[in-house]
Amino acid sequence: MFKDKYKELMDSYKPSEELINRTVKLAKETKQTTSKKAKHKHLRPILIGLCLIVCTTVAYPALAATIKRIYELMYLAPPSVAETFTPVEISHESNGIKLEVVAIDISGNTAKVYFTLQDLIDNRIDKTIDLKDSYNIEGVGTAVCGCEFYGYEEDLKKATFMITITDLDSNDISKSITDNLTFTLKQFSHENQKYGFDESFKIPVNLEYIISDLKGTQEVHANGAGGDYEKYTGRKIFKEKAEAIIQNIAPVSVGIEGFNIIGAGYKDDKLHLQVEVSTGNTLNDCGYLYLRKKGDTKDVICLYNISFSNYEHMPNEDDELFPLRYEEEIFDIPKDELSNYELFGYFIKEGQVIEGNWKVSFPLTFEMSNSDQYQKNITK
Repeated sequence: MFKDKYKELMDSYKPSEELINRTVKLAKETKQTTSKKAKHKHLRPILIGLCLIVCTTVAYPALAATIKRIYELMYLAPPSVAETFTPVEISHESNGIKLEVVAIDISGNTAKVYFTLQDLIDNRIDKTIDLKDSYNIEGVGTAVCGCEFYGYEEDLKKATFMITITDLDSNDISKSITDNLTFTLKQFSHENQKYGFDESFKIPVNLEYIISDLKGTQEVHANGAGGDYEKYTGRKIFKEKAEAIIQNIAPVSVGIEGFNIIGAGYKDDKLHLQVEVSTGNTLNDCGYLYLRKKGDTKDVICLYNISFSNYEHMPNEDDELFPLRYEEEIFDIPKDELSNYELFGYFIKEGQVIEGNWKVSFPLTFEMSNSDQYQKNITK
């Protein structure tokens, strides 16, 4: 979109030497081929793209501040892609973190919206952050949309994400959206910690020592179930309440903070083990237990398992507290053989969760020539 202005303005503005040196350095670091000819071909469109954007600042002073964001974004995008960006500068700060819509790329039935997250007061942004399902996009009509991590700029401590909006019923994305889109974000987290995936995670407990007489059972609303649940229980998952044991032992740590065994005993000659997940992020943290015969490497999985919470329903975005979550697994291991087995598990623990209330509204398109009106839009 900047190409029409390039020829006219090329002679009137030149990118700074510092900018060119930075771009050349990046190109050298990222280029895979050793061909000199290929290197020159790869570098030239990057510099041209930068020149095109810089030249636009001469014709449109109102967008000058926005151009800096495009420079930064271009280090993450191929030059052929970056040249199609329409610059945007709409931001919102919450909890000391700035969310900024940087650019929009529209092609046929698809629009790609790039936004960044930057910590203004600490170092809570890195390349491991994950938005999960805590975001929402309003105004997309019949289009489908999603959000994914796009890249991380180490020197700026800034993470870039891409929202993709696609209208499957039309070749023109503008037909399915409203005048403005609204993007909201409630939280993000850092990389999950995983235990037992790369190597076996042995739980430091003696099964014979922790099992005790059960205190009875309770009916719960299951969030999920696995194995042959319906076969062994005779109940329909989600249609009937599930049966779970009542806590009968003092919490025993599995070796990971927030994961504790609180139930261990026999019912109908079947071993029941119940884990409470109390990390504070219980919708995303989870664990799975299995057994191994001592000296063997073969996993002994449960007959079935259930997952439930202490809520009558799953929490929504207005709930202030997350529920405690419980995982219960049932094994076909005779009590007199229990001393021959050891306990192992798989666990996923979400990283640090950063809360906030970010919200930005922005037009999917705007007239480049109407810079005054555009500035009014972004300052609302």
